[in-house]
Amino acid sequence: MKRSKGFSLIEVLAAFAILSIAILPIMSMYPTVLKMDRKSRGHEEGARLAFTIVDYIKSKGYANLMQTTITSTAIKNFITGKKYTDLVKTSGQSYYSSASFCDDFNIASNLFILNSKSLDLSKVNIWIGLHKSIAKLGDGSGNLKSPEVDLYATTRAGIGYIENKIIMGRVIVGWGDDDTAHLTGKEKEYSLQFIVTSLEK
Repeated sequence: MKRSKGFSLIEVLAAFAILSIAILPIMSMYPTVLKMDRKSRGHEEGARLAFTIVDYIKSKGYANLMQTTITSTAIKNFITGKKYTDLVKTSGQSYYSSASFCDDFNIASNLFILNSKSLDLSKVNIWIGLHKSIAKLGDGSGNLKSPEVDLYATTRAGIGYIENKIIMGRVIVGWGDDDTAHLTGKEKEYSLQFIVTSLEK
């Protein structure tokens, strides 16, 4: 009577060893992929929130924004501004709002709505800086023309100039661990700059 052939213990162990060598590198990549995915979704949500906030700000129109007191003295760096740390969930709702933001920009609290699928908004900070600036002509190399030409001065030599200032703004959304080195006080940030002119009523 013939005996059926099978695998010896050594053969089975050898097969497992080969399989482990092939699978382990793939499995070790899994945590890295998850981390990258979380980071990507965080930045995506940060960008979406920043654009949403800019839309709310610009919706107030040029004239109203000229009356705001949230100003920034440095055009390039926007170091001076205001940090908002009071995002709270509206009672009985799934969205968040900021009472101080609504007060500063004269927006009804029930009209300023933020939500997020991947960020805990109760731990999100917002930083906003506005700079009311008089634009001037440059020489193409980062220097002002000499003598300086004020784009908002009265008509000169038959050329018409706009007679109002522009508003340069910056919104930063911060999330993650606390980090005092950043303007929002958070480790991770998404920054968005924008301009509002007198043409935007």
